[in-house]
This record gives sequence, structure tokens and C-alpha cells, in this order.
Amino acid sequence: MTSCLIVERLPWETGGGAQVQLPLKLANQFFGRVGKTITVRVFMPRRAKAPCYQKDISISNVYKNGTRRINNFPELGSIGPSLLFFEQTGTPDVFDFWWESGDMHAIAARYNDWYLAPHSQHGRGRIALIVPRSVRNS
Repeated sequence: MTSCLIVERLPWETGGGAQVQLPLKLANQFFGRVGKTITVRVFMPRRAKAPCYQKDISISNVYKNGTRRINNFPELGSIGPSLLFFEQTGTPDVFDFWWESGDMHAIAARYNDWYLAPHSQHGRGRIALIVPRSVRNS
């Protein structure tokens, strides 16, 4: 069954804006419990027939703060606050990736049971969710 991880990208992201922290529970559930390299097929826009490009990125092991991170994906630094989508493709460790930065409230309202990460010194924690179906063409 295809599922999709949706993670909020906040304006204050660490690492010069090129990293995104993943809530540990959802990262473990979606990517597995150990750090790994995955392939993302980047779609711009999300309904494009083919990806613009693909690349290997890493999902970290657990950091001391109880999160995991997306690394080796410097393009994230040019994406402002948005919702990031990682959708399973049916091939192990290959995911379709896109982001939505328009009306994030309206997009978030389409789904239920969001996880809210703990708040930090920067403010509210990020929201994240695993949707148990494909969402790219919906």
C-alpha cells in the first residue's frame, strides 16, 4: 500500500535552511528505524507526468534532541515555509517528493490526525502526518 509522509517546513529550520527535522515517531514509522540513503524523484509541479530530477538524500539516525533529519538535500534551502510530501513509489527507498507553499491551512484541513511536534525556543512545533494512501494526483 502506498502512503505519504507530509512534514511542515518551518521558517527557522536549522543548518542554514538546508535541513528539515523529522518527528522521531513518524520518521521511524515511515523510513524505518535506522539512518539510510533514499532516492527522491522531485516533481515540480506535483502533478507533472515525470520528475524534474532525482537525487539521493539521507535520512539521519536519531539526534540527541529526539529527532531525525533530512540531509544532503541543499535544494531545501530555497524552499520557504511549506508542506513537504514524501510519497512511496512501490520501489524500496524511492520516494516521489514535492512541496506546497500556497494556502497551507487549506491543504492541512484535507487531512485528520496531525502530529504536533514539541514546541522549541523558536516557537510552535511542526506538524506532520502519514496519509495511508497516495496524495500526489488527488
